[in-house]
Amino acid sequence: DTGDLSADLRTVFSASHRALDAETARAFGLLALAPGADLGLPAAAALLGLPLSRARALLRRLQGAHLVTEPDPGRYRMHDLIRLYAAERGAELPAGERESALRRLVDFCLHTAFRADQLLEPYPLPFEAGEPAEGCAPLELTDAEEALAWFDAEYEGLLATQRAAQRLGWHATTWRLAWAVDTYQWRRGHVHDHLTIWRTALLSTERLGDRTARALAHRRLGNALLGSGDVDAAVRHLERSLELIDKPGDPRNEGHSHQSLARAQELRGDLVRALDHATRALDLFHGCGDPVREGDALNTVGWYKARLGRYDEARRDCERALALFQGAEHGYGRATTLDSLGYIAQSTGDLTGAADYYRRSLALNLDVLGDAYDAADTLVRLAETHQARGLGAEADDVLRHALELYLAQRRAPEADDVRARLAP
Repeated sequence: DTGDLSADLRTVFSASHRALDAETARAFGLLALAPGADLGLPAAAALLGLPLSRARALLRRLQGAHLVTEPDPGRYRMHDLIRLYAAERGAELPAGERESALRRLVDFCLHTAFRADQLLEPYPLPFEAGEPAEGCAPLELTDAEEALAWFDAEYEGLLATQRAAQRLGWHATTWRLAWAVDTYQWRRGHVHDHLTIWRTALLSTERLGDRTARALAHRRLGNALLGSGDVDAAVRHLERSLELIDKPGDPRNEGHSHQSLARAQELRGDLVRALDHATRALDLFHGCGDPVREGDALNTVGWYKARLGRYDEARRDCERALALFQGAEHGYGRATTLDSLGYIAQSTGDLTGAADYYRRSLALNLDVLGDAYDAADTLVRLAETHQARGLGAEADDVLRHALELYLAQRRAPEADDVRARLAP
């Protein structure tokens, strides 16, 4: 005991480190490169450039030396002070080896996230995904439930990975990571993280000078701003996205931007302009041969017609959209369209039918898709139908569920509105 805590700890850590064989000592130094607080076994294997079985064996040796813990099965963590010591030891490794290891980890995160995102929301990527680094084996996830579970486990690490990629100047990876987690962030209602990740992504697209990437980033940042309630800023980014799109060569992205602008005009209270943007999006998607995008646009048009009191037209559009989604087996589209049909039924006095549509939408969003963001809004509309039917207790139960979701998503205005409805 020298009286210097840092010196004493270094002595303890050094003793443990000296007892390691060369391969395990190398793994110890490389693990400090991981951007997140902890690491799953497949990600650790990618970082180390080793098969899963070999990576697991080295991690067990490090556990035995009390240099790594396993707080949950298959997830590994270092104490902050041990991590600092590991970083010192890692700095002794060749720079090229450290960079290759981090590239393998980042590519593992990126390409597994791409695969998970496709399971949540299948669509053609608007850019070439490229190949992962040699020695990196992204996970082969099998279904949307597994994809959501992977995102839940790796989410904080993915955010840290994007920040690390930007610091390293890996700008293509930086903005594509934002793209890969976008659907998940919407589903889970991570509103503020969504803003942060797309602001970071936009800076990287500007560094790249890639016009298409900039257009996509402006659109996605605009959507994130709409989710946070900053409509004016959202419109500026969405209009910039339209300016950057190669028209008429890119009808899909042009259509997506018009759909987002429709939402912005709705939030401004201008439903006529909202319907105009939605109709322009439908015209653009109609010729793309993509039933999911066309169904989405039809549902959006139907929603604004319903908001304007054109219920018969709205019902026809939404029923056509639902048929397209059912044919494509697209759960998210079905959920949003069922919500629209619920609103139409509610607005025309069919409260029983409205409640049925809302319950079917919620069953998809909450039990299948994990979409808490849209579900919160549907819960409020379901509560309104219960209230109109004289089911006050049921309405309050549903509102309390909506309030829980709004608070988790930090959607303060919506939470305040629900509190006012619940007040005696």
